[in-house]
Amino acid sequence: MSDLRTNAETSPALPVAGWYDDPSGSGQLRWWGGLAWTEHVKPREQPVPREQPAPARVPEPSYTPADSTYVPFAVTYAPGPVRLESSGTSATLAAWLMGAYPFIAVLGQWLILQASQRLDPLAIIAVPVLLLTVVVGSAIWDAALLRRRGFDAPSAWWILLGPLAYLIARAVALRHSGTRGAGPLILLVLSAVVAGIASALLVTPILLGVQNDSLIDQFETRVEQGLAAQSPGIWEVTCSHDASITTVGSSVPCSATNQTGVAVSFVVTVGQNGQLSVSEPTPASTS
Repeated sequence: MSDLRTNAETSPALPVAGWYDDPSGSGQLRWWGGLAWTEHVKPREQPVPREQPAPARVPEPSYTPADSTYVPFAVTYAPGPVRLESSGTSATLAAWLMGAYPFIAVLGQWLILQASQRLDPLAIIAVPVLLLTVVVGSAIWDAALLRRRGFDAPSAWWILLGPLAYLIARAVALRHSGTRGAGPLILLVLSAVVAGIASALLVTPILLGVQNDSLIDQFETRVEQGLAAQSPGIWEVTCSHDASITTVGSSVPCSATNQTGVAVSFVVTVGQNGQLSVSEPTPASTS
């Protein structure tokens, strides 16, 4: 009896009853009865996955408008005018035509006078009307081209004050667009100077000659009427067109012939204030 107590006291302590790893290596759990292994087994419980905590949410900055009152159709932002980027050049054929207008006008007058050698009333009226139409059309054309190319353009109504007014307004408008457009304006000034010189050298002599011829034609008619009143018959008077009847003191030789063959010659002298004096007629040679 004392030996059993001694063995019990000296034997190692056994684990308490419970589920433990199967010592046979089955990978399951086997029930330990406290003294020996039993036949009861069960699968090993799978660990429950641990739920990951959600990432911390960063609070969005709050914005409180100064005035949150809702106003229907209220405009909260008014963008400024949008300027289209200009493309191309600001130089146009219409602008250069307006710049050369003075010279073109003088050239047109000279060509007409050279062709007719007389003051044609129809030409006097038609030429200014034609040139005015060309200038107004050029202004409208030029303004439309500038807008199409993205430049600031002046109003075409400026042309009613003349090419100078329009081209000045054009240069100012193009300067606001950030480009230069004074070329046609400079051409207009130079063209006016050249036109003035050309008019004095080319047009004025022709006008004086035409005027002189017209005055001589009128004088011939007056003399014919005077001769017809003094003597019967129809007289035909011819005066030299080489002399200037518009210069005071100049003398113009003339001759007259009637239907009977009588011919006389006389001299017309230009006096002050355009008065004409006629010398005593002398028989003209009929050779």
